[in-house]
Amino acid sequence: VAHSEVAYAWGIAEGLLDQLLDDPDTAPVEPKLRVLLAYVRKLAVTPGEMTQADADAVFEAGWSEHALHDAIAVTARAAFMQRLVEGHGFVPMRRETARKHAAKRVELGYVNLYPKFAKHGDGSRS
Repeated sequence: VAHSEVAYAWGIAEGLLDQLLDDPDTAPVEPKLRVLLAYVRKLAVTPGEMTQADADAVFEAGWSEHALHDAIAVTARAAFMQRLVEGHGFVPMRRETARKHAAKRVELGYVNLYPKFAKHGDGSRS
């Protein structure tokens, strides 16, 4: 819920994420993005079945090796965080709360929500 609301706050069409989860083959996204999303879905759901052909499809769609690396890293982090959250039994926030937090993230970014992580002009942290 929280990440969906951030995406919508950044201008992603309301409901698109649900469409992508329900039926990624028919969701209204660019063909180039559809190929990358198919890759990360397979990586998330059946990582042991990944092959060079999967990466080659991403490259043939016009993505760079750096872009693929980023997609792999984001997918890995999402899997890690999901297990951390589920393992600790966290309860998802209500949509209304998530919407309020999303507006702050758009306005301030993520780091600025947590002042201890923000860098000062001299590069030091709080």
